[in-house]
Amino acid sequence: MKVFAVILAGGSGSRLNSEKPKQLMTISGKPVIIYSAEVFNNHPMIDEIICISNSEFLKEIESVLQSYKINKLTETVPGGNTRQKSSYAAVNLPLISNKDIILIHDAARPFINTRMIDELIRAAVDFGCSGTYINSTDTVAIVKNNFVSEIPSRNEVFLTQTPQAFKAEIIRECHKKAINDDYEVTDDAGLVLKYGYKVKFVEGSINNFKITNFGDIEKAELVLKEIK
Repeated sequence: MKVFAVILAGGSGSRLNSEKPKQLMTISGKPVIIYSAEVFNNHPMIDEIICISNSEFLKEIESVLQSYKINKLTETVPGGNTRQKSSYAAVNLPLISNKDIILIHDAARPFINTRMIDELIRAAVDFGCSGTYINSTDTVAIVKNNFVSEIPSRNEVFLTQTPQAFKAEIIRECHKKAINDDYEVTDDAGLVLKYGYKVKFVEGSINNFKITNFGDIEKAELVLKEIK
């Protein structure tokens, strides 16, 4: 069994009004994608790293990863026009066997840590699927047809993060079924839940937020000072 880390780096800089994709923007002089790539690269249980990006930036991202000596990088692959299609392209690469474990991570989340990876891999081995989540600090409302239909207990509402981890045969099966059913979700855990699998909870981190705007870049600069 091998453990693969898949970094989805297909995002653009449109929300930041930037020609450069957010994964190549810098935090304290280092590209966003490098922060998580280095954690995967240094983790003893990660065997290989695969990066998925849109074709426009693929060579540049590959060059950046190589310049920071991400030596576990084995594939850089063009993705699809949605996150789900990019994930599908990654999990079905021939170098991954059905018995392997795949961690899928969004490049725009720079501050993952070793503890998360440890727990995700163990949970995926034991239960087949796992994901990182943090409890919502806000009360959440379900709105239908412009009216509030439900306010679930805050103790039961969690925010989804990545990485998420899966046995390869499970995530492959679910992606193929989703294509046949024309079913789309925004994360891979949603796919396996749709097709009857359970996802083991792993506690995420408040620092594991997603870079979506310039305010997040500024926030990341502050977090980096705290965790150093």
